[in-house]
Amino acid sequence: MKKYGFYIITGIFIFMTIFFSTATVRGEGKKRLQGEDPYYREMEETYMEQVREKLTNMGYENAGVYMSRIVETDGSMEYTVHIHHRRIDKMSEIQKEELERQLEQIEFSDCTAKIYRKFIEYKC
Repeated sequence: MKKYGFYIITGIFIFMTIFFSTATVRGEGKKRLQGEDPYYREMEETYMEQVREKLTNMGYENAGVYMSRIVETDGSMEYTVHIHHRRIDKMSEIQKEELERQLEQIEFSDCTAKIYRKFIEYKC
């Protein structure tokens, strides 16, 4: 009987290990897919096009613009728009704040997402 008890307990531990491992992997996959949703991709691309267009209209053509995304554990999204251009580097803080206010007027389709803007210094 002791012999069978050892095999039963070992089998239970193996089953629990496999079950909890696959549940964790499945859960991570769902989070990853939420951020990869084509709906969000299209929304991000549209927003970035609007930012580039606004900067071009303001005289900052060929500005470097890219967006990074963080998906929180609760599913909420947080974006940072990184912008760099030589002329922006030469601006005062007040001018940069005014530029940021103008960029804030561009609406992002997901009103629950947080959008941050960051001006990157151009180094050469």
